[in-house]
Amino acid sequence: MSDLKKENYNRTKSSLLSAVDRLKNGKPTEPILIEKMRKNKLKLNNLNVEKEAGCGSGALRHHKDVADLIVQSSVGGAVGEDIDVLTKQIKDVKEKLKKANKINKSKIEKVKNMDIALSQQVAQQTMLMAAMLEKIPYDDREKLMKKVISNKVQNIRSI
Repeated sequence: MSDLKKENYNRTKSSLLSAVDRLKNGKPTEPILIEKMRKNKLKLNNLNVEKEAGCGSGALRHHKDVADLIVQSSVGGAVGEDIDVLTKQIKDVKEKLKKANKINKSKIEKVKNMDIALSQQVAQQTMLMAAMLEKIPYDDREKLMKKVISNKVQNIRSI
């Protein structure tokens, strides 16, 4: 590596390291990052470090050690807390899902029981109607059926 390239490499590395320190301490100088900090949305990641250092995107690909430092720093702080929060949220959602499944199972069981009871009632009413029709003489039964069919009842609708 030539002296000029080495000097540029070291200057970029120095600016990246100082940017990491500023972001860790919550004192960014980049206006976009200051705004993120006000909204509590500032995170220590590669893109924000590159912005803070005034480097182009992808500058960290030449500085693996700085990128590793960013990962180590972020895992120790906000990311670890985020994982705890997300784990708690997942646990809460799983508990709610278990409760909902229990409620659904009980409702399904109720519906099955009601379906059985309804089937039994329909069978009883069918048998009752058949017994009642048997009591009516055959000739009168036919006349009554024709009369019932010709008169449209208000609460019966055709499908």
